[in-house]
Amino acid sequence: MKPEEFSGPPATEPMSAPGMPPVEELVRTYRSRSQARRRRRRRRILIIGSGLLLGGGALMMVVLGVFPRARDRHVAPPAEPAASTGSSTGAALEDQAGSRPPAATKVSTPPGPPATSPEGPRPSTVSVRYQPRERLTAVHAGDMKERVFDLFAGTVKRQDGTLVRIDGIRLRAKGRSPDHPRMEVADVEVAEHGRAQRYWFLFGEGALMAWGRPDEWPMTATRYQLEIDYR
Repeated sequence: MKPEEFSGPPATEPMSAPGMPPVEELVRTYRSRSQARRRRRRRRILIIGSGLLLGGGALMMVVLGVFPRARDRHVAPPAEPAASTGSSTGAALEDQAGSRPPAATKVSTPPGPPATSPEGPRPSTVSVRYQPRERLTAVHAGDMKERVFDLFAGTVKRQDGTLVRIDGIRLRAKGRSPDHPRMEVADVEVAEHGRAQRYWFLFGEGALMAWGRPDEWPMTATRYQLEIDYR
């Protein structure tokens, strides 16, 4: 028996499973789906990019529109002429004056009689008195002129509603003598026996040398050889 006779049926190509597409069809399908996904992704990217561009352009326009207005607000308006300002102010004042009620007129009343002021205190009576004679006992030869003038200084005092004035000693003349180049004579009114008695005081170089009544002056002037005009 020949080997060919006992061999089985002739070998055939393997058959693909029923319902399974061929490989090339699967590849084409995969490629087409991938291309479709890529196209959709590109469209999305284009849509998003165009939206961003449109939004940025709109934002830029808004910014450019806001800044000029802000700049215009900060720029001071040009000053108007003084005449127009005055006229507008005057018109505004006239409008206000027209809207307000008229001001009340002030009625002037005739001045009344001057008010009589109460009488002030009447001036006090002045009484003139003289230096007390007792002060002569406090005078000594050699006293300084300042001490004598302080002793017989003038005073004014009030006594029983009356001003009492006592005149003070006064310097009357100046001269010289052989022993004293600077001689001075002063006198004062002294009360004596109810009336005024004048007493003179002779100073040499600022110190008291002699004093007495008017009738005693000629003898004193001769004694000291005074060159002085006093009577």
